[in-house]
Amino acid sequence: IDCPGWADSGGADRRHSNMLCKFLKGCGGVNGFVLIRNAQEIRFDADFKEKLLHLRQIFGDSDEFWKYLVVVLTHVDQGIAERKFKKGDKAKEMQQQIAKLCQNENMAIPVVPIGLDNYESKLGSIIDKISSKRFICDGIKSPIDKLRRDKQELVGKQNEIQQRINSIQQEIDNAESQINKM
Repeated sequence: IDCPGWADSGGADRRHSNMLCKFLKGCGGVNGFVLIRNAQEIRFDADFKEKLLHLRQIFGDSDEFWKYLVVVLTHVDQGIAERKFKKGDKAKEMQQQIAKLCQNENMAIPVVPIGLDNYESKLGSIIDKISSKRFICDGIKSPIDKLRRDKQELVGKQNEIQQRINSIQQEIDNAESQINKM
């Protein structure tokens, strides 16, 4: 699955999410999700956390979705970049940050470093990490579904308020009627 980048799609994240959810609900399932991140900018910043929380919101709090996720960290060429990556244990750091965010310390998401000089061999590694089972996406929650639920809740509250208004108006009308009879 290839979908538009997060926070760089001209403010159309919600529309893109709705379209992605619609596709996923109708496709019969997927074997894996690949999240690509530049290893040179591996900071677990607010934007990246928001992206992961968005995925969690769409796919639910269940750990099932995360079993199908593979993180690919790019710009890890052989030599200095690769040594820095290994020395800093960036793969483990990424796994721990995602597990912490998902409140599951036992989660083991595969992290594959890849560079221009080793991408052919690493592509095979990525493919090996993708499940042979399919993740069925029937239970995903698109932003439009949430808006529909919110609207339904607001309409219910509006109806309750209207009933209270009608009841109060009836009391006022009854009081005016009694006053007029005096």
